[in-house]
Amino acid sequence: MNTDLSINEMKMSFRKSVKLYLKRAQEIESYLTKRPEEWGRFQSEFNEKVNEIFRDVMNFEKVNFAAGNENKVYKLKQMFINRFRMLFVKGDYCEWSLRKPYGYAGDFKIIDDIYLNNPTTTGFERLFDNYFQMTATAVGVRNRKNDFKRIIISFVNSKSKSKLRIMDLASGPCRDVKEMLSENNSLYKKVIFDCYDHDENAIAYAKKLLKGYSNVNFIKENAIRIALKKDIHTMIDKKYDFIFEGIDFSPAPYPTKEKSIGTVLEQLGFCKFGESGTVF
Repeated sequence: MNTDLSINEMKMSFRKSVKLYLKRAQEIESYLTKRPEEWGRFQSEFNEKVNEIFRDVMNFEKVNFAAGNENKVYKLKQMFINRFRMLFVKGDYCEWSLRKPYGYAGDFKIIDDIYLNNPTTTGFERLFDNYFQMTATAVGVRNRKNDFKRIIISFVNSKSKSKLRIMDLASGPCRDVKEMLSENNSLYKKVIFDCYDHDENAIAYAKKLLKGYSNVNFIKENAIRIALKKDIHTMIDKKYDFIFEGIDFSPAPYPTKEKSIGTVLEQLGFCKFGESGTVF
């Protein structure tokens, strides 16, 4: 395989895709500026154009990484950021994700927006918000919530205990807890939820969402700090029947396997959803 030829072909394909996208995007934006409620007629075409660009980028990365040309991937990335990224930062969700108003990506607000899947923009921006909600990442986030609800309900129904205590670690907006309690009245009497999150804003948001539910507690605590605690029981004196892990608790980022979050939490004794090394 002639790698240089392939790379040159991919560059040409990428430039062509971007050029065609820009031309058509300008036409669509101009039309929707006058008729913002007619965004639906362009969604499929928009998705196809954007997907074509991203496919070219991924193919370029794949071939260059395989050929040991990481510097070319970096250059393409920088070119995209400097010349093209702002063309795609439109709509509420993309703008929020890039701006990071709470200081980190994937904050509770954007997660809840993904859960709700209810864009309110119109015109050209609506095409971007719909595309965002259609991505594999957004679909995966919603699937994770539904899996969590299904597994929790199944677990609770399988237990004869009159009172169960569940830890929701990195709880974020707590939309999943809210939906479970709203849809299953029996959970209110049978389950206590302890929701741990490092972000005061996330806790305030979730408290407002779950106002009136006396069986839900909120604890401001950092998951990594929990993992690094020498004796976990000095920080958490409760025994949990089930722990839901909302983030990746693989051992890799921590000093030793014994200090990984997944390992430390096992000291508490529980059934958990989210195995070590897996993101749910």
